[in-house]
Amino acid sequence: PHNKPLRTADGWISVTINTDHQVRSFLKAVGRDQLLEDPRFATVAARAKYVKEWFEIRGAALSGKTTEEWLAVFHATDISAAAIGVAKKNAQRLGVADRCEFLTGDLTEPVKNERYDVVVANLPYIPTAEIPGQPDPVAYEPRAALDGGPDGLALYRRLLGTLPPLLNPNALILLEAAPPTIQGLRDLMRHSLPHFTLAVCDDYAGLARYIKAKGADGLLGPLRPSIGLERERVE
Repeated sequence: PHNKPLRTADGWISVTINTDHQVRSFLKAVGRDQLLEDPRFATVAARAKYVKEWFEIRGAALSGKTTEEWLAVFHATDISAAAIGVAKKNAQRLGVADRCEFLTGDLTEPVKNERYDVVVANLPYIPTAEIPGQPDPVAYEPRAALDGGPDGLALYRRLLGTLPPLLNPNALILLEAAPPTIQGLRDLMRHSLPHFTLAVCDDYAGLARYIKAKGADGLLGPLRPSIGLERERVE
């Protein structure tokens, strides 16, 4: 079947599905090639029907977006199966579940063979000795979601040790941490990502809250302002 071309903010997208090769190419382009192993999509007809429905749903949801945004797919990992379950429900509620894949596992382990343009992480970053007790609201969170090790950066050290092979040259990375540990995180990123430009960014309260790292400009173009950004200190 041939799908009616859809207008994007910077062009058009049209998909023609006549052969198994075309189906495979499209599913790979939108990050859904794992469906080729799903018995429900064992035939070309079943795969083509899925593509047609996907195309129509995405066209309605992403009207006015750029071609790059239209084709964007997201992988989300968490070591907690319960957290993954909550994330799936949120994605469904927000209407983006069809382009998200949720993977249970430790940091980058589930995606170690992938490459990315954007990486966002909000890992546990409270130093162990500083985790508050009740009645502080934070104390009701699972300890595994809070404990960042002795200095609050233990998980980020592990993440940054595995991240470089997963990054495209122009990748954008956003990592959140506690204000007292933000400079330590910057130093870790400077060591692991020596060719990236780093910026310490503030939250709405004016506190240093996350690091933005950017590789050489490419497909992503210039940096766009990030949500919560009030000012940057470029390193």
